[in-house]
Amino acid sequence: MKAFFRNWRFLALLFVFIFSFSILIFRSYQLQIAPESRVEQVAHGQFGRELKIIPRRASILDRNGRSLVMSVNTRSVFLDPYIIKNPSMVASRLSSVLGVDSRKIKALILKNKKRRFVWLKRQVSDEVEKKIQTLDLRGVGLIPEFRRHYVSGKLASTVLGFVSGDGRGLSGVESTYNELLAGERNTVQIKRDARGRPLFESVSSVSAYNGWKSLILTLDIDLQYSVEKFLGEAIELHKAKSGVAIVMDPENGEILALADLPNFNPNKVELYPASNRRVKSISDPIEPGSVLKIFGVGEALDRNLVSIESMIETPEKTVRVSGKTIRDAEVSHERTRWSVSDLVKFSSNVAMVKLGQKLGSRALEDVYNRVGFSDKTGIDLPGESRGIFNKWPDSKKLEWATMSFGQGIALTPMQIVTAYAMLANGGHRVVPRVLKEVHEGDKIENFESQRVSPRTSLWKRETLKEVKTLLHLVVQSDGTGKNAMTPEYQAAGKTGTSQKVDLKNGGYKADSYLSSFVGFAPVESPRVVVYVMINEPSEKFYYGGTVAAPVFAKIARRALRTASIRNAR
Repeated sequence: MKAFFRNWRFLALLFVFIFSFSILIFRSYQLQIAPESRVEQVAHGQFGRELKIIPRRASILDRNGRSLVMSVNTRSVFLDPYIIKNPSMVASRLSSVLGVDSRKIKALILKNKKRRFVWLKRQVSDEVEKKIQTLDLRGVGLIPEFRRHYVSGKLASTVLGFVSGDGRGLSGVESTYNELLAGERNTVQIKRDARGRPLFESVSSVSAYNGWKSLILTLDIDLQYSVEKFLGEAIELHKAKSGVAIVMDPENGEILALADLPNFNPNKVELYPASNRRVKSISDPIEPGSVLKIFGVGEALDRNLVSIESMIETPEKTVRVSGKTIRDAEVSHERTRWSVSDLVKFSSNVAMVKLGQKLGSRALEDVYNRVGFSDKTGIDLPGESRGIFNKWPDSKKLEWATMSFGQGIALTPMQIVTAYAMLANGGHRVVPRVLKEVHEGDKIENFESQRVSPRTSLWKRETLKEVKTLLHLVVQSDGTGKNAMTPEYQAAGKTGTSQKVDLKNGGYKADSYLSSFVGFAPVESPRVVVYVMINEPSEKFYYGGTVAAPVFAKIARRALRTASIRNAR
């Protein structure tokens, strides 16, 4: 009997052992050979994670194929707060490597304690990457991404723009053409070891290049460098606050160079104020001053109200409108009679008001509309302003009088240069553009500007010829724009000097001016239109002919020597 019980116990234990072992084998088969989807999810959560990362964006090149912007390989640092056991130690060790306050890192870990993934710092340098790997901290890892690299730093930065930390265009070309530039999001898989530490060697490399387009801009980067150099020198010389310069092809609206100073370095965008990132030449309207006089003069000539030789009587040397006295800026220009050509050459406000009264407010409004002062130019950059063009009733005689010589109206520099392009090209409006072509493999898509209106004259051919003659007189040895004259090329243009509006107290600021010059060259067959504006030059020298005209001469000479521009048409 005792033997039976001993055998029974043995058989029972053997059965339990065999049964348990069978269950274990069966469960192992389920988990390893044919795992359930729920089990796979748990395992993936413990030992791996898929993450979409910043893709490689398309490159941006200048008109001659020189690289302006590209995407380069980089790494970004992430945390797995759930498995970090000592937040203080991790934060302290990371702080010295990343240059981030340890208290902020610790707070980030504690705030996201139940999460398995949190970005710590995007797009770190190679040196930082190596130090992070050397630290070998549990719950800290690196992921491959792409970083945008702006080859020439500040050069053309407001045009090119910059991208956000997640690779989205926020300004300039990067914003306007974000969809063309952006590649498809890549996915990487982060694997962890049994202790939950990211396996650096197991982080998938970024997939093949997705930003497969190249954007070719209208800019000539060599010319852009010269324009920024000349403009910067003038700002420094005259102790000015800022400046704008634009070079345009008048035939098709291509922007060959565009400078807004001060600007910023897109590689270190966080170091600069937001104002430096704006394309001020399209976003900030200004009172243009006397550069507008030529449009009223041209309209009067075209309507046969005057000729170039016609005399305008100004017996009091001033003119009163609605109880206000308007006088010329310089005492030396005060006189009792003006020819139309001298009105333009010496920039008389008094004679212009007299001519404007003869022309009438509706005719002045009409020509301002035709040259685009009531519309955006349509340039392919974000943030463009429409300007301020109040179409006053006829009873507002003072407003129309000041508007005839460029005050009481606010325009962007881009509106002004586009209007002068009409004078240079025979009277048709163009849409300014910075994108020339998009290359997609062997396919090339051309983005040449389309004209707003057919190639019909703004005025009669004879009028346009007379207007060019008048603007050419401005740069002669006794004209207000004599400093814009170039020995090699015959130029034409107009000076502008306007007081700055006091936005806080109303009226105009004392001793605060905008100095400008806009023109084109060569005068007979213009290839470039150039606009220069210096904001608040020193009190001693502030006239457009003294401050801005010399910069025009340097830029125009440099532009016309540029082979890509000489051979463009």
